[in-house]
This record gives sequence, C-alpha cells and structure tokens, in this order.
Amino acid sequence: MRERNGEKKIGKPSGRLGKSGSIPWSKGLTKETDARLESKAVAIRLKYKEGLLIGHSKGKTLTPQHCAKISNSMMGNKNAHHRGDRQSYYRDIRMDSRWEVGTAKYLDSIECEWRYGELGYKLSTGRYYYPDFFIYQDNQLVKIVEVKGYFRQANREKFNTFLAEYPDMKVELWDRNVLGRLGIINKSGRVI
Repeated sequence: MRERNGEKKIGKPSGRLGKSGSIPWSKGLTKETDARLESKAVAIRLKYKEGLLIGHSKGKTLTPQHCAKISNSMMGNKNAHHRGDRQSYYRDIRMDSRWEVGTAKYLDSIECEWRYGELGYKLSTGRYYYPDFFIYQDNQLVKIVEVKGYFRQANREKFNTFLAEYPDMKVELWDRNVLGRLGIINKSGRVI
C-alpha cells in the first residue's frame, strides 16, 4: 500500500508475475484491505438477497435444446482452460497436474523411456481417449500409465470403454495409493 494525502491506496505489489504477465489478485492484501473486500462482498450478497441484483440465469427457464447446446459446447478438452491452476510444465511439456510432473520426474529417475500424451484412441462412442504416459523399452510400447487423483463419472466411463475396446493394451492406473507407495507424493498428496 502507498499513502497519498493521508489516504491509503492499494498499490501494485512487487513480486513475481503470473504466466500471463499479470499480478495475482491476492498479492498485497492486508488485514485492512481484506476487510474492505469482505465488506463489499457482504453488501453484494445483501443486494442479491433483497433481489436488487439478479444472476444472469436466475429466473430464466432454459429449454432442453438450450441445455444440450451448452453441454455440447463444453465437451472435450477444448474448454480445459478451467484447469489452468493445475497445469505444470516439465521438460517443456505442458502436463495437467503436479502429480503428472512428479510421475515424469520419477520415470526419469528410474531411467525409464516415456512419452506424454502422444496418442489418442478413438472409442466406439466417437470420443477419444488420450492416456497420460506411454512407457517404452527398446522403442517398443510396454504399457500405458494413467495418473488420476479423482475420476469424474464421464472420465471413468471413457477409461472403462478404452479398457474394454483395447484389451491387448497393458494399462496401469496410478492413483494416490500407487503414487504414495512409489514415493512420488507424500501422505497429504503433495509431490515430493
């Protein structure tokens, strides 16, 4: 914060910039500025409660066609920008989670030949399944490793469809237990 004419202003905090070059919103908050933000949030919630503010879809009835259109527009990884908080990089490869980065580092530490997300498999449903890691030995695919912390229902169904339609593929699911046993993550789920 900086002062001018006895008035405190919230200034741009110093420190590291985010990937987009912007300063994270939470940098520079103090008890005083946080209280101000909280009082504004309380006022906005009160306006919603009193009906002075209305959400963009509150009170509207969506037709089944409109719901289907929204659902279809959100299918697939083309809208994966919501996962930006979990994306990480390793060896110039964008991975979807820190657990995947930890897995890549582990595979490097045991001198395993691997590739990340190199192939997609078309399923009978018309969708594609893109496994996380492809493990090779002497340039021959040995197995696929899928790193998963949580399976949403649609993802579990897609994974099970892949297993059923490609029964000759050796696939391993590395979940919290496997990653912990391999020493990739600790008990709280943080990458070691």
